[in-house]
Amino acid sequence: MCGIISKLKFPDLEEKCADYDILCFCESKLDNLDEVEFSNFVKLPPLNRKGAKHKSGGIVVFVKEFLYSNIEVLECSSENALWFIVNNILYEPVLFGACYIPPERSDYSSIDIFDVIETELLKYAVDKNCKVCLLGDFNAHTGKKDDFVEMNHYVSESAQLDKEIKQNFDFVDLDALGICKKRSSLDKSVDNYGNRLLLLCKDLNLLIANGRLFKDKNIGALTCKESAVVDYCIMSPELFTNSFSFEILPYDPMLSDVHNAIYIEMSSKDTCMPVVENINVDIDDSSVVTKCKWENDKYREFNDCIDEAVIHSIVVKLEKIDTDLIDNIVVNSIVDECNSLFYKLPQNVICYWKKGHKKG
Repeated sequence: MCGIISKLKFPDLEEKCADYDILCFCESKLDNLDEVEFSNFVKLPPLNRKGAKHKSGGIVVFVKEFLYSNIEVLECSSENALWFIVNNILYEPVLFGACYIPPERSDYSSIDIFDVIETELLKYAVDKNCKVCLLGDFNAHTGKKDDFVEMNHYVSESAQLDKEIKQNFDFVDLDALGICKKRSSLDKSVDNYGNRLLLLCKDLNLLIANGRLFKDKNIGALTCKESAVVDYCIMSPELFTNSFSFEILPYDPMLSDVHNAIYIEMSSKDTCMPVVENINVDIDDSSVVTKCKWENDKYREFNDCIDEAVIHSIVVKLEKIDTDLIDNIVVNSIVDECNSLFYKLPQNVICYWKKGHKKG
């Protein structure tokens, strides 16, 4: 962010941030005397750089008020990673680490920082039995080098990996999860910090989301000065299947002097999220919609229940469409047929739930 105090001079910053549930800011450049607030957000205890001649570094995280009761803030042994767990909201507890590693060769940086982060991450993920999501500025160039190891049973046993570690960081079949093995990146360079970050991913079976997911799939958009990729979202492979949006946002000087923001959206549990008492939400029958939630362990049942004859019929209609004469009626008709495929599935294959919309 390059100093959150200066960014608060933008009157529209709070309005821009209001659409998000969790905000992670790197290079917040705060000290213990600074007071920073966002409407409807709670600030987690920030990490401020100590002993510096000038304000620099630092990490601060804000969470929406309605989420705060589900946040567990963890002890941080360094000023480079702010750890917290989101409980009860996502499909399983997720350990988040908001990270900032100063550039290589700077006065405050050392490649040993990765060792500290890796040790803390492993400890909390095992002790709390969590999946992992790291976000932030790692100042690491990883190019398109592999961030995973294809481990077979023999190698795993030969390495004599601890049983608990293997359970929490078990090597997974990326193909089965639909995760691209090869990630894209517009930054082809690789440096020492990049190699160390890739080693961390391999050691703990984490994957870089950049260049693999949604709007950034097959791209690997630049995140700094329109010339480098140094900001990452790094996750447990299982979280890839629970994410439904990922994007490197366009550069915005309101958010940073040189960096692009990273945006990720994850699926919540089937239950409705809690609503804070001071948020007025009026719900009536007309504002209630039925939504279906995917359960990963039922994909085979899902495939078996799909009516292939209906799919064939839809494909035939699509092939007959004259793109010069197509209209909304034709499009809506085909969309309705696609939707009917899901609504006709047995209840035990897709879980349906109701969620109210805010009025106004």
